[in-house]
Amino acid sequence: MKLENIAKRLSSHLDQYEIIGFDTETFLIPSTGEIPRLVCGTFALPDTPCKSLFKGGVLDVTDELLDQTLILNATETVEKFRELLDKRNCIIAIHNAQFDLLVMLKQDYSLLIPIVKALKDGRIVCTAIGQAMMNASLPSLWLHSQVSLLESMKPFLSEAKYNHLKKIKEGGKSKKSDDNLSLFEEDTKKSGIRTSFGDLIDTPIDEWDEVAVAYAKEDAIFA
Repeated sequence: MKLENIAKRLSSHLDQYEIIGFDTETFLIPSTGEIPRLVCGTFALPDTPCKSLFKGGVLDVTDELLDQTLILNATETVEKFRELLDKRNCIIAIHNAQFDLLVMLKQDYSLLIPIVKALKDGRIVCTAIGQAMMNASLPSLWLHSQVSLLESMKPFLSEAKYNHLKKIKEGGKSKKSDDNLSLFEEDTKKSGIRTSFGDLIDTPIDEWDEVAVAYAKEDAIFA
């Protein structure tokens, strides 16, 4: 079957579902390896068809898309997540799902049965695993993309193979400019945000710095 036909059949299948991107922001992971405490959750609820959100193969994060993304405190996140788990026509897309699901279970263990049911029904998908599988099936794709697919493959490669592929990638890449930076490279203004959400736990979200809000929302959109 041609790839375009597979894509059409998949698109037709997904049209019957509401696809929601989800992400959590947490305290720092303790040195003991315990699951960190939830600070907030974000839910990407785009009104625009997914295929219309991309320009030149890269996700275009517009102000409109950010406005369509909810950011909720820990208590509200549990309530919203439970609501989505109970919707039979909803697919929840999570990047690195095992981490976020464990964070949600630590916050409220009563989510266990709804999560297991959604997983069995295929209504929770991990885009990190999906991306790794796509990378493995299309090994030349990352060489021609602005998106740093090599970095998403890193957990699945030996150190020697990763370093080898990185050298090839860098050798064939032109000098970086503001227009061709990798989609997943962090802006310098955001570099400290990722590890400091725990400091915001007692601050209402509507009082958060706009950089922190945008960072959290973008993670759900990318998922």
